[in-house]
Amino acid sequence: MTQPNQNDEQELPPVVVSGESRISINWNMIDKFGVQFQITMREGMTAKDVGHLLSERSKLIAGLLENGYSVRGETAATPLPKPVVAVATTPAPVTSPTNAPSSPAPSSSATQTATGKVTQEMIISRIDVTPVPDGKIKVQFFEPNHKYPDIYATRGVDEFAAVMKAATGLDWQPSHFQVAGKHEGLALKVGYTLSDKLNSKNNPYKDIQYIKG
Repeated sequence: MTQPNQNDEQELPPVVVSGESRISINWNMIDKFGVQFQITMREGMTAKDVGHLLSERSKLIAGLLENGYSVRGETAATPLPKPVVAVATTPAPVTSPTNAPSSPAPSSSATQTATGKVTQEMIISRIDVTPVPDGKIKVQFFEPNHKYPDIYATRGVDEFAAVMKAATGLDWQPSHFQVAGKHEGLALKVGYTLSDKLNSKNNPYKDIQYIKG
């Protein structure tokens, strides 16, 4: 009987052993949706395995976004949209910290609501957006050079994108607000009235009446 030659033995595929792997590699990445996530590659996994997993993950997130879900994670700031090409106008002016008012001031054309309340106006140069349940977002509005927000609002993603598009003339889309982020260099005018309800500091809440450029 002929003994098998060592060179004739075929190389077996790697075997993944259940339980604790002898070695693993971890690293953080940011996907095309702007969400940071971690990958752990363990002994026995191949680049093809990782690629397939990433592809399936992207398909899942894309499907969730298309069906109205929001994806949350640590993200970089979402870039501002480009001006609408079809309109032959320049982008909306950007308010700079050097020439913008630093505190709220009543509008020169202050009006009264049906309840007799005076509508005041503030200049906003930055907004921070955070997704909240029910497909809505919490929007924090900042006046120039202010560390803390001056006024808050909770809106639907589609609704707020439409408001921003109408106010600035820029092509804002719901995708700009589906992940947490901040948008700076704005020049928005936010009209508000003082509510009858008081906060924990015994100050009236501010009810937004309009947002415009």
